[in-house]
Amino acid sequence: MNLQLVTGRTYVFIDVLYIDDFEGLTAADLTKNNLAGLRAEVFPYAGNPYAIFKSDTNQFYLSRIAYVPSAQATSDNLHEFCSDSGLILAINAERLFDLVSRANAEILFDLAGEDGMENWPKPLEDFNGQAHLFYTSEINSGFAGGGSFRIE
Repeated sequence: MNLQLVTGRTYVFIDVLYIDDFEGLTAADLTKNNLAGLRAEVFPYAGNPYAIFKSDTNQFYLSRIAYVPSAQATSDNLHEFCSDSGLILAINAERLFDLVSRANAEILFDLAGEDGMENWPKPLEDFNGQAHLFYTSEINSGFAGGGSFRIE
């Protein structure tokens, strides 16, 4: 499977369960911290809660994501993320907080169904081409569920 990304644009890869942790942050919180800084502030007990990836292609193949044994995962690698639920949101970083303000994990799980999702329904259709939902099992059938991952 591949995701349609925009070359040069920054994306966040995050487990859907974790987006609710951004809820309640103020606009000032979001502007004073960059995405890398928020990793430690919002998720102090998770070393790699989400990856920050600047796309180098328009066709991002999920095969570029590799499982990383927990002992080898590092908090300073911004290309690493962890998952508990197995449902991953890949979103244009500029749109992350817009989505967080309009949807929560429960809504995203309902939208994803069993096969992930590419096309967003109303009233979230403005995320088409900006955000993608996929399961870790789409990376590799052996990865169904949680774990740590690295974008290569």
